[in-house]
Amino acid sequence: MGVTSCSDDDDSIDVIAPAGNLVVENQMLENNMLSISNVSMSQDGWVVIHRDNGDGGPMVPEIISVPKMVEAGDATDVMVELKEGEEVEDGEVLWAMLHTDDGIMGTYEFNGSNGLDAPIKDDSNNVVTKSFVVSVEASPTGTVSADNQVLVNGVISV
Repeated sequence: MGVTSCSDDDDSIDVIAPAGNLVVENQMLENNMLSISNVSMSQDGWVVIHRDNGDGGPMVPEIISVPKMVEAGDATDVMVELKEGEEVEDGEVLWAMLHTDDGIMGTYEFNGSNGLDAPIKDDSNNVVTKSFVVSVEASPTGTVSADNQVLVNGVISV
């Protein structure tokens, strides 16, 4: 009769926490799009935009952008679109934040309590997020006035 045994210390798995960094500059909102200068992530994940919470941090879990999937590695000039109907004010502070993609791959699922697609944290356990100021061009304004008149030689006065 033969006897075999297994060690109970051979089934540990080292889990490497996702890591990331981002650089974002103050910028002009153009075509409802914002630009993140540089995104670096150790695994595929998300870039999202939050409003400021009034205390120098992002308002979570609500986001005002369409979540933007970014592949692992370095990416430059990542364009993030604001959600339809979201408006920002000139001079408003916004926050770009990195999230994992650890639920259903390719689907942003973070809601603040389900544990999915959580914010990425740095070595000090701080969420990887950066604030920036957005500028918005004022819509052109003006008035037009014209009285009833007779068309003379194809000309009207305004």
